[in-house]
This record gives sequence, C-alpha cells and structure tokens, in this order.
Amino acid sequence: MSLSKLEIKNRFITFNGKTFGTVGRYEQLEGTAHFRVSRHNPIDEFIDGLGNNLSHTENCSSQNLCYESFSADFVLLKPENMSNSNQSVLIDILNRGRKTVLNAFNSNDQTITDPSAPLDEGNGFLMNEGYSIGFIGWQTDVTENDLGLMTMQNVPIIDPENLDREKQKMLMWFQSDNPTNYFNLSHRDHKTWLPNEDFLDSAELIAREHPHASPKLVQRNEWSFSENSENGEACIYKPDGFEPGLIYELSFIPKTHSMPGIGFSVIRDFSSFLKYENDNNENPVAEKINFAYAFGQSQSGRFLRNYLYEGANVNQSGKIALDGIVAHVAGGNRGEFNFSTAQPSKDIFYTLPDPFPFTDTAQSRNNSSKYVSLLDKTRSTNTTPKIMFTNTSAEYWRGDAALIHINLDGKNDAAEDSENVRRYHFSGTQHGAAKWPPPKQRPDGIVGQFPFNTIDYRPLLRACLSNLNLWVKSNIEPPKSEHPKFLNKTAVNSKNVMSKLEKIPSVSPQSKLLHTFDRSNKENHFPSIVSEIDGTFNEIAGVRLPDISSPLATYFGWNLRHPSIGAPHLPIGITGGLAGSTIPLPINEIEANSNNDPRVAISQMYSSKEEYLKRVKTDALDLIDKKFLLKEDLEIIIEHASQKYLDIVGKQ
Repeated sequence: MSLSKLEIKNRFITFNGKTFGTVGRYEQLEGTAHFRVSRHNPIDEFIDGLGNNLSHTENCSSQNLCYESFSADFVLLKPENMSNSNQSVLIDILNRGRKTVLNAFNSNDQTITDPSAPLDEGNGFLMNEGYSIGFIGWQTDVTENDLGLMTMQNVPIIDPENLDREKQKMLMWFQSDNPTNYFNLSHRDHKTWLPNEDFLDSAELIAREHPHASPKLVQRNEWSFSENSENGEACIYKPDGFEPGLIYELSFIPKTHSMPGIGFSVIRDFSSFLKYENDNNENPVAEKINFAYAFGQSQSGRFLRNYLYEGANVNQSGKIALDGIVAHVAGGNRGEFNFSTAQPSKDIFYTLPDPFPFTDTAQSRNNSSKYVSLLDKTRSTNTTPKIMFTNTSAEYWRGDAALIHINLDGKNDAAEDSENVRRYHFSGTQHGAAKWPPPKQRPDGIVGQFPFNTIDYRPLLRACLSNLNLWVKSNIEPPKSEHPKFLNKTAVNSKNVMSKLEKIPSVSPQSKLLHTFDRSNKENHFPSIVSEIDGTFNEIAGVRLPDISSPLATYFGWNLRHPSIGAPHLPIGITGGLAGSTIPLPINEIEANSNNDPRVAISQMYSSKEEYLKRVKTDALDLIDKKFLLKEDLEIIIEHASQKYLDIVGKQ
C-alpha cells in the first residue's frame, strides 16, 4: 500500500460537542498522510510519469526499487464511540481543495476561508446516520497559498527532457468578467506554471467569441510573458487589455511538469487504509470501517469518472478500495487528471482530453469494430463499485450529460443500466444546489440576464446516498434510472426545446447553442440532447421535485451573461453549468395574454395556496414512495414551497 504513514497532529471533539441521536459526539482528526508510489508496482502503472519519465524526486533502493515520496493533508470526522458508527466512511473527493459533502448532504452553506474555523454540521444528516467522513488533498496544483484548502506536499516533478515536444505543451484558457491587462499562468489561481524560456517564441495566443467559433490569432507582438504587478505571479500581459467575455486560449511549454495521476492512488490507498489496515496503530478506525464510499461534485465528479476509467479501484492486495460512488454533475466528461501538463481544475470541456467512452455499457465509434466502456478496467479486476451518476439540466444543455445513456448517433438510447450503475437526471436544476429567493448578484460578482435558478436538489442527494448504502450493504436495489429517453420521446435536441423557450417574453433567441465535439474527428460533433418540456415549459424527464411537477416558475439549468460583464450571447461559465434561471409563470390568464406568454398560468393550476401546497405534498410523498426522497425532508420541502408561493403569488 502506498500510504506508508498516517500522522495525526490534532484530535478534538468537534461541532461544539453536539450529540447526534444515538451516534453521540463527533471528533475531528487532522494531520498528514505519507505516500509513496513506484513505477515497479503494477497497480501504479497507469500513472503518467511513473514509466520512462523519471522525476527529480524519485528514490531508488539498493535493490533498484524506485518510488516517489509525497504527502497530503487529511481530516477525518468520526463518531467518538465508533461502536455507534454505521461502519462506513464517506470520502469527500475535494473540489479544488474544498470540502463538499457537508454542503451536499448536510445542506451546510458555510464558506471556509479559515482552515482553523470550526465546522458547521448543517442539518446533521451524515452524523445522525453514523458516517465517518474522510477529507484528503489529492490535487497536485493546489498550493498552500490557497487559504483554507487542503493540499499536497513534495509533489513529484517530471523532467520534461524525457517528453517529446507535443507532450510538453500546456493549454490554458482565460475569460474575464472585467477589463484586465493580466492573466496569471494558472487555472483557478492554483499553481503558477513558469514558461520555458528556451521556447517562448513557440507560444501562441488565440481568441474566440464562442467555444466553437473560428479562432483569431493574437499577434505575438501584442502580448508577452510577464509578472503580475499585483501579486508577483507569472502571467501574460497585453498592454491594450483583454476584452471581457472574450475567450482566450494560450498554448506554451512550461518549465516543469507534474504527475497529477498520483491523486488516484491517494484516494485508493486512503480509503483502503481506513478499511483494511488493522495491524497498524496509526489507523484511528481500525476494524471499525467495513465500507468506503466516495462523493465527487463537478470537477471531482469528473475525477471519479477518470478514476473508474483508469481502473484505479484495485488496491495492493487485489481488493476493492471504494465500494460505492456518487459522481455528481460530471456529465459525460472526465478531465485533465493524468498527464504531465494537466491542470486538474480545468473545466472547459471543449479543451479537455477525449472523454470517450462515455457509458458504462460497451460502445464503438467512427465505424470501429472495437467496443469499449468506462468500466472495462474495473471489471477486469472485479473491483467495480456500485455507482450513481447524477446530473442536472446544466450538464445536458452543456452537451455531454446525455452521452452517458445514448448512442453516439444521437438518435437512440444506449443499452440499459449495467449491473452496478444508476443514472439520474435532476430535472430543471442548475449545476450547484440553489435556494429561494434568487440573488440579484452572486458573491463572485456574476450577474445573469435572468433571475438565478432556485431549486435546492440536496434532498435528492441525501436519498441517493441512503439508497447507495443499502445497495452496497444489503443488495437492496435503488430506483431504476430516470433520465431523458428516445424510447418515450422525452429526449430531444436542444434546438427543438430552445425554439419553444424563445416564446417566453423575456427569453431572446439563442443561436449559439452548445454541443460536444467528437475529439477523434473534429468534423463531427454530438448534438446536445435534453429533456422535452411541458405546458409550463419545465422538463418532463428525470427525477422531478415539486418545484418542477407543481411549479410556480419555469426553471433552466443555464443562464446568460449580463451585458455588464461582457459576451451576453454566452452562458455563464461557458461550460453552461455554473448558473441556471428562474422565470416565474404568469399569475393568471390576463397576465399571460397581455404579455403573449404561452405558458400555463398559476391560477389555471391552483385555485389557492392551500391547493398548491396539497399538490406539493402529494408530489413529495410520491417521491418518498419511489425512494427518491427521504421522509425527513417532507416538511422542509413544503415549508420552502409555502414561502415561494407567498413571494411569487402573494397572499391570495
């Protein structure tokens, strides 16, 4: 096992000593996990950089057994009395160094910028269920300067001299919401990559108005490599400034290269250590953990898809590391997680490595006779976990989510779920969970053309985890997959849906719809397949919360950039996944007719607030019966619906 030592530096009772049901109090352990991986170890062979490319940090013993040593921050939350636990650890696959599971499952909206700040338990769901929760740094380019983030230390650096010229190139992508003269040579303000001074002339900068627009070369004398005067970081500098909203792509050769694939071994061996290491006094949960699950959201959900594709779930003893996985809002993508010029935080799917295969069932493309699936390597070692792929409307409109369950002709459904997989579409929701009322401006300063999406889908995630736990431990199958299908005509081309949405008075025509390139043949692309809509212009496919099944508004998974931040023809975030929309329905037919609004009016569906709330309760109970919702979330859903009705309709 590559985890050689778990060094505990702090241990204390957390959550202000609160007692959680029959589980009791929780304690928090903090420290450093020490790892080493070897190019001589078969289970690490998939890590790019451990093969013929020797790094500067490699150590070799007298027996010529070579390995890379590095370490990572870790935190473990566990019941003080482990006999009260549910014998399961939930591994939080950190999103760019940030904790996610307390927000996703406990509805904790705490933003941590101080690493010493006490954690907020939110609604306490995970604690009341008795989970241990593991957090560990896995991303090689998250630095200690990123306050509050969990990092890695002594990360191996690859000698670029062992790489051919094409593999030395790094592609960076930039888009600003405000006028600026600088772009740092990093993604999401993580590690800065210094350019190789021997190859400065080979660098190229292009600009696009849209991801699929023809590139325009920015002449080399119009920009230069420089140092940011505000923070001293390496950057590119353009004297006359970069245009807000415009997309810039920089190709250059960095001075050094990394080995991000070790992140897979970190997750594999951290979870294996907690589950299996019983003869080591350094395991604080020895013989108390029998199951390990992982949750990844967005970037870290794509990490988990890549983890599965690489077959990284088999440990040193040939045993399964993760028993269950929830890969949330990852769509059909993987990412830059296992090559030397990778930027793991990059989420611009137009520039990501080839994500094929998309599905857990075998497919071929370009008339090939070779059929492959996302899970071929885990199946070959009998280490395929139980998996739930959950997505929102955003990933469908982005152009890639449907690829996990359709054929590549864009006209037919793929084979039904494989034995270990479920796929769920959370209808009408945006990339991240939201809440009412919609803010006029996000904390990061982003403004949309429409009010932001307000659906809180976290109750669905809690039910998913509960179902996954029963599936793994007791083989009780979760609900069948719910998503758009060609078979029942709920899967349609986004262009067809947009032609309907454009009839809403406030929605202007959008010709620049998104789609996904087939990177094996860039003359081809996959259409964006989304859910069909109903008379309220809400999605009809997938798991429909009462916000959608008994609506007061129309909900999109996408929103457009406001003119004040540039490029108003583009979705916020370019990926189409960072913001959705809420457009209230007309109150009555008079309002609908006066505005030429084709949508069903609220008064046509509900005669009163009481009737509306009765419908909401009926819909929620139906979801509980189908195991898409937990009983304990019923009242909060009705409470939120009541407030939304008052705000939209008034006290009628």
